Amino acid sequence: MSDQRTSKQRTTLQNRAMHKYFSQMSESLDSAGYDQVKFYETIKHGFAVSWSPEAFKDFWRSVAITLYPEITSTADLDTKQLEEVYLVVDKGISERTGVSVPFPSDEMPMLDEHGVEV
Repeated sequence: MSDQRTSKQRTTLQNRAMHKYFSQMSESLDSAGYDQVKFYETIKHGFAVSWSPEAFKDFWRSVAITLYPEITSTADLDTKQLEEVYLVVDKGISERTGVSVPFPSDEMPMLDEHGVEV
C-alpha cells in the first residue's frame, strides 16, 4: 500500500455513509451473536493481511476505545490508561501467540496484571 494519495479525499456524504455502515454492521453483528472474539475467530482465515505499524495502531486504538469509550483518540489516553491498554494488548497477544514485546519506555513503570509495579 502506498502512502501517497492518488484520488480525492472522501466526501462528507461518503464519510457519513461509512460511519452509518460501521454502526449498522456493529449492531447487526451483535444481534447475530458475534461478539468481537467470535467474529475474529470466524473470519481469521479469510482476511490474511500482513501487519504494518498503521494496522497495529488501528488494532491498539480499537482496544483503547473499547476499554475507554470516553476517548476519541489515543492521544486522549492518560499515562495510567496507556499502560493499561498496553497490558491488555500484550497479555492477550502473548497468551494466544506467544509473542510479547516490552513497552519501549524508560519513563513509565510497568505494572503487572494486578496493577503492581514490576
